[in-house]
Amino acid sequence: MLDPLYASVMCGISEVEFEIWRPNANDKLVLHSTGLGGSACSGLRHAWYDDVEEAMLILLEAGVGLEGMHTEGQQGQFEFNLGPKPPMEAVDELVFVHDTLKRVFAHHGLVATMFPRPAAHRTQSIGQHVHLSITDRLELEQSFLAGILRHLPSLVAFSLPYDLSYERLRPGQGGSDIVAWGTQDRRVPVRKVKTGHWELRCVDVTANMYLVLAAVLSAGLWGCMNGELLHHQDTSSLSEEQITDSGAPCIPNTFEAALDQLERDYESEGGVRETLMESQVICHYLKMKRFERFQSARMGEDGGRSLLTELF
Repeated sequence: MLDPLYASVMCGISEVEFEIWRPNANDKLVLHSTGLGGSACSGLRHAWYDDVEEAMLILLEAGVGLEGMHTEGQQGQFEFNLGPKPPMEAVDELVFVHDTLKRVFAHHGLVATMFPRPAAHRTQSIGQHVHLSITDRLELEQSFLAGILRHLPSLVAFSLPYDLSYERLRPGQGGSDIVAWGTQDRRVPVRKVKTGHWELRCVDVTANMYLVLAAVLSAGLWGCMNGELLHHQDTSSLSEEQITDSGAPCIPNTFEAALDQLERDYESEGGVRETLMESQVICHYLKMKRFERFQSARMGEDGGRSLLTELF
């Protein structure tokens, strides 16, 4: 519920994409699932698909709203589809799905990963998109979206919380570095699905989804409370060149820049967003992530990528 506006919000973290990897003789992770992907049914005929079915049965028996499954991506990628729920329930379910996948494949000596780019040389990446919808008070739609877009450059500090997360914002890597929205336009960070329903595409699995939704919903609420006007044009009828030349602000292209943007917003707002989130999490998050960046830098890019692939 978006108090004090009394608008209900549903959330669907509906696309759980994952790949299956295994350690080789040198204990390095290599791709294990090698089906064609791209929704080809041949990916459902390999021996390791039994492990995918095992995970699906556990989820269904636990009451997870699993609406479908298919092969995805270019090679060896799968996708589970989850139904919409209130925000907290949606994230609870997502955490359970992730843990079940990791646990089932670990039992078979394998690694299920949702990490965006387990291998630096592959152009394919793994997404974790978030769907948000206002189920009533549709007159708030434009202000809600405007609030999210206004704060998007700092919101990515939550939704893309590691240096390697920003590889997906590079051209051709499945993301966009321009603050923009478009009706059924997957080229931009916010895709409008229908009235009052959006897909946030600048998110990956390494994010704490509880924080992401708290930050995004507070930004949307800020827009509603202030009657924020939607100045960004629908990109669905624009060319790539027109989007680039639109004059829209850029999304930070590094995690360090995203943290700096979040800190600037935090200081200029005087803690308003923390009041909406009913938490002092932003100041603590900034300190924690900067310390974490310092520590992880010692591992180097390859070490960090391997760790995140195994963790997520």
